[in-house]
Amino acid sequence: MNVSLTPEFEAMIQGKIATGLYTNASEVIRDALRRMDEQDPFKDLRTFFAPRIAEARRGELSNKSFDAIITEAKQQAANMQ
Repeated sequence: MNVSLTPEFEAMIQGKIATGLYTNASEVIRDALRRMDEQDPFKDLRTFFAPRIAEARRGELSNKSFDAIITEAKQQAANMQ
C-alpha cells in the first residue's frame, strides 16, 4: 500500500517518532487508525444494521414497524454503553 501525505502530516508523524513513543511511521499510522476506529460514533449503528441490511438484500424482510426497529436499536446501543 502506498499513501501520499501532506508535508504537515509527514512532519507530524516525524514528531511522534521523535518523542520515542513510536519507532517508525507505520506504528504511528496503525495507532491513529485504531484510535479512529474506537472513536467512530457510527460504529454501533453499522454493527446493528449490517445484518438487517443483508437480510433485506436477500429478500428476508422483517414485518416489524420502523418504530419497533428504532426502539430495538436504541436499546441495543444503551446496552453497549
